[in-house]
Amino acid sequence: MKILYITNMEWKQVVGRHQMMYYQLEKTGKYDCTVIDVHKVFRNHKHTQKENIFPEKYRLAYQFPYQYELALSRWFTAFSYRRVMKDLNDFDFIWIGGPELIWYVPKSYTGRILYDCMDNYENFTSKQSRKLKIREKEKECIKRASVVLATSKWLCKRIQELDSGAEPLLVRNAYDGKSIHPVNMPVKKASYEIGFIGAVAQWVDVDIMARSTVQCPDIRYHLVGPYTTQIEGCERLVYEGSKEHSALYDFIKDYDCLVMPFHINDLTKAVDPVKLYEYIAFGKCIISSYYEEIERFSPFVYFYHNEEEYIALLRKLCEEGFPPKYTAEEQKRFLQENTWEKRFEVVDKILSGYC
Repeated sequence: MKILYITNMEWKQVVGRHQMMYYQLEKTGKYDCTVIDVHKVFRNHKHTQKENIFPEKYRLAYQFPYQYELALSRWFTAFSYRRVMKDLNDFDFIWIGGPELIWYVPKSYTGRILYDCMDNYENFTSKQSRKLKIREKEKECIKRASVVLATSKWLCKRIQELDSGAEPLLVRNAYDGKSIHPVNMPVKKASYEIGFIGAVAQWVDVDIMARSTVQCPDIRYHLVGPYTTQIEGCERLVYEGSKEHSALYDFIKDYDCLVMPFHINDLTKAVDPVKLYEYIAFGKCIISSYYEEIERFSPFVYFYHNEEEYIALLRKLCEEGFPPKYTAEEQKRFLQENTWEKRFEVVDKILSGYC
């Protein structure tokens, strides 16, 4: 089966689901995959993952900013995609990872479409006009797709609200399966190092971390990942910048705890965070804001619902030396059950039905 695999996330910027699903397709030996990567014009490309190896069959398209608002920007983007999609009908399936990509798949395409829905895309913007256009494209995407995957129950429900005839398949995110690190033993100290791993963006509650350093003066945070803004004047909030994915554990191995302090809204409530799988693999004490989608992580994660609970939890864990909530056996069993190989078994079965 020939698959054209189109991602809306730049291959060199992050390590995520778009690469992991592609690697599973390639590993089977049953699928002949060609990847169309995206280069987002005028975006800051300072942070890259040098270890990300480009696919053997690789093409590059250019995405211009404000394509939802500006017709000229949309035209240039469409021209770039169509330039690398001339042989479209040679492919049995087009796998697309974002609703805006349906713009570039002409109605004349005779094969099938798989839509891999990973986020509540319209909530990445606060502009109502852009939200409506994204929703319009997503409805079209769902309607044209033969297979719709969703990474969370929240997204499955939303897809059915957008198209009552849709039958989305829940295929969550997973752990890369490369290594499991020892579960930390709690150690009482005079001071503690706490890490956040990932992009510091609008969905991350940096303010609660900064304020907590006043209430808990024996902690210091390290934000490991790309960031566009930062809180000035907080000495115990250290911005470490991006690190190679393979070097993350060596960088954070001495941290006492890892946190995921998300703002809870319609963007984050849809997320099945790869971050939590990785945190468990790192064997650390884990703290996260609570939302329904991640309830299943409760055997591994200390949850909080508001700032008062967060401060109380930090104080309690400081007194106890930040003990992980899980054992080494529980860690191993969970990660073995949540690999990308396990996730792809379901997708492979569906695609094989179209061969």
